[in-house]
Amino acid sequence: MASPELAIAKAALCASLFKADPVSLSRPEVDTLFPLLDATIAQCSRHNVQSCKNWIMAHVASSPARCANLAKYLAALSKSFPTDTATRPSPKRKRLHILYLLSDTLHDAARTSNSVCANAWAAHLVTLVAAAASFDRCPKHKAKLENLVALWAEKQLFTGDVLSQFRDAVSKNGNITAPVAQADATSTTSLKVAKEAPYTLPSSHGDTSTPWYDLPVGTWLPHLTPNSARPIVTDHIRPIQLSAGLADGALVDAVKKLLCSADRMHSSIDVSSIDGSSRSPSPLRKRPRRYSSESRSRSRSRSLSRSRTPPARETLQGYRHHRLHLKLASRHNGLRRRRRLFH
Repeated sequence: MASPELAIAKAALCASLFKADPVSLSRPEVDTLFPLLDATIAQCSRHNVQSCKNWIMAHVASSPARCANLAKYLAALSKSFPTDTATRPSPKRKRLHILYLLSDTLHDAARTSNSVCANAWAAHLVTLVAAAASFDRCPKHKAKLENLVALWAEKQLFTGDVLSQFRDAVSKNGNITAPVAQADATSTTSLKVAKEAPYTLPSSHGDTSTPWYDLPVGTWLPHLTPNSARPIVTDHIRPIQLSAGLADGALVDAVKKLLCSADRMHSSIDVSSIDGSSRSPSPLRKRPRRYSSESRSRSRSRSLSRSRTPPARETLQGYRHHRLHLKLASRHNGLRRRRRLFH
């Protein structure tokens, strides 16, 4: 079962691929990525790695946002592998295959003087290396990770600080917390900067080259009629044209209220801190039963109906023997009374 973190990361990756950054991708093109990733993670063959690497180089490597979202998705996917099941391939091998795929992509990007992937994947690769190194008593697996980090150092794909973090993650069996905290702080800072930035409207809401089923949901609003069963004409769904520039105050206030409500929804709220007191539930009291005359008569009728029920099938034979014994006893008593009368 997919974790919420994995679902959110996949949705963010798909959203970045749908954006025109630099070219928007269609739904079939986006859907081809995930089978390629699954095939490469399951079997790290030359054909699978090259197919997946070529797709990443063609559609992801030139965009920093897409590279970051892909790394976040792979990190969430690596965490979602169950470690307590004897599946083939094993979780440690799957995590190693993810690193091999990214390493091959980094090598091709370095040959074309593309440093976007290395800059966007540096912080997330520390998490991926730590996840792959979190297995104990695996010397061969650990040696493969050390050789991979040595290859990155030889090709000078990362800076010395990042390489030292890789080595620490391998030597400490993945017991590191600093890179994760740094990544969280970076994401929090970016969100804060995005909220404080001036709110501007684009020239259009949606891309003209995107089919109607991949357009934002807001483009459907002009075509929805309340309490109407008429279907929407899909040919009329087009990107909404807006007046580019700074947004007005009412729209900015509405957006800020929406962001504040989302923050309150996803933040941890202590119920006892709302009213300032912790209320303990009152103990339950057992109330004595009170029977009315109607309930008494009802229970009496039920008991009478139970007494008139015929015996069970397994005791029917014994019941018949008992009745026969009573008949014989009554006959015997009658004969004794008659004898007394005649004598």
